[in-house]
Amino acid sequence: MIRDSHSIILRAELLLRQARYNDAERELGQVLANDPRNATAHALMAHAKLGQLRLNDAEYAAREAVSAAPNDAFAHRAVAAVLLERRRFTEAATAINQAIALDSSSPDQFALLAHVRCEQHEWSAALEAADQGLTIDPEHTGCVNLRAVALTHLGRRADAASVVAGALERDPDDALTHANQGWTYLHNNDPKRAMDHFREALRLDPTNEWARAGIVEAMKARNPIYRFMLAYFLWMSRLSGRAQSAIVLGGWFGQSALRSAARTNPEIGPFVWPIIILYAIFVWMTWLSVPLFNLLLRLSRYGRHALSREQTVTSNWILALLLIGIGAVASMFWGFADWKLSLAIASLLLTVPVSTIWLCDEGWPRWANIAIAAGMALLGTALVAAHLTGARPATTNSLFSMLVFCALITSFAVQFLTRAKPTR
Repeated sequence: MIRDSHSIILRAELLLRQARYNDAERELGQVLANDPRNATAHALMAHAKLGQLRLNDAEYAAREAVSAAPNDAFAHRAVAAVLLERRRFTEAATAINQAIALDSSSPDQFALLAHVRCEQHEWSAALEAADQGLTIDPEHTGCVNLRAVALTHLGRRADAASVVAGALERDPDDALTHANQGWTYLHNNDPKRAMDHFREALRLDPTNEWARAGIVEAMKARNPIYRFMLAYFLWMSRLSGRAQSAIVLGGWFGQSALRSAARTNPEIGPFVWPIIILYAIFVWMTWLSVPLFNLLLRLSRYGRHALSREQTVTSNWILALLLIGIGAVASMFWGFADWKLSLAIASLLLTVPVSTIWLCDEGWPRWANIAIAAGMALLGTALVAAHLTGARPATTNSLFSMLVFCALITSFAVQFLTRAKPTR
């Protein structure tokens, strides 16, 4: 019986490496039917259920593994892997540190710790964990790739490129390493070489979403305008959430101060207002450059197939709003009307929350963004209707002030919502 269980577990491990999660689950079920306290089988079952995104079942199986063998490092690692997928990063860090305390000879455990630290944007801690894993196995693929990610976000891009290049020399057929190299080249403003590695990653693993997302960015980065915006996005991604918020708030208060100064001292207006206008265009582009350039990609034979369904839907909505806004402005050449101006402004303001709906994770962040977009759409509709029905100026002015105020609040709210990572 022991020999049979052992052979079944070995087969289940092979099936998990092949991503045949249903088959692995069936094999492990045989072991647990005869030995319900088999910690290894429970831990592997957690990985099988995790591969099918049955997160509640996966956590239950991992907890059963720890219950059966509290001093088994592999069981604690299974708990950490499930908690990582559930985005309970603090708990995941605790679990993997328990595994390391029980067995510090496994590079896989340090790779998982590095992964958790990356998700927490603790780049120095991620680098330290990856380095610890590499002292055990200098060629461990997971630790090498996570070390490169940490180095990139710490601003040591040359070191990151060297690390990934060395990994590719050792294993030129690893899809994850090619995708990592592609992103390294994007961070170094080299979309052409990045594209080569993203294509190779997808050839080796057509399901690699990280490479697919990279190939979309590399295609758009051929345009110099988007290349500038991408450099800004990647730079911001290397900062902590607090630093990102500080930059956004600093920009907002800075341009508010310039606007007040221009009103108080009209003589500096010709120098200040161009800066304010350029800043406003830049802020608008930070939200709309992605869907706008996705629209351009749809004109490309290859680009339209690279876009995800969410990216296509977002670009459709942005196109519709822009056409409404541009159409309203154009119609004013044949006769000005307040409702046309209001329609144009409302449509353009609405592009910000609409462009970020699919950037928010599923759950309350996405629903909150949808609610914001719906609220602004209702306000815009009410404003246009008020003009068309001849409402009093006090009413239309109040509606317009509410719409602008909501747009200002939205610009900060979506910053928070797109960064929120709800537990699953």
